[in-house]
Amino acid sequence: MNHHTIFNFDSQTITDIFLLLLGILSLVVTILILLLIIKAVKRYIRSSQSRAHRNTVKKNLGNILKEARTGKGFTQEFVAETIGISRQTLYKWEKGDSEPNLSFLSELSKLYDLDIETLLTASNFHTSE
Repeated sequence: MNHHTIFNFDSQTITDIFLLLLGILSLVVTILILLLIIKAVKRYIRSSQSRAHRNTVKKNLGNILKEARTGKGFTQEFVAETIGISRQTLYKWEKGDSEPNLSFLSELSKLYDLDIETLLTASNFHTSE
């Protein structure tokens, strides 16, 4: 038996084999893409818990700051002027859009007669993220 007759394919057979291999390759690529999408979605879902925690932490600190200020009967202008910041900065802290650094947390705890640990616990200084 001649080895040329074993591998003697007509053009239709070669085309069919090529299309079959192309189909298999497309299937493998599609599966890989789906696996990557699933992995990304899982990571995103897990990170939403972290984002929610950070937002809760920020809102908690903001609420503490606002309640302490209003409890003392202070205006935002008075507090901002007293600790040397703008009223808009204090507003952002109370809203939870940003957080004061450690030195401002210390000043606020003194001004509001709050334990510094209360503010540190509510801030991102004590989170593991």
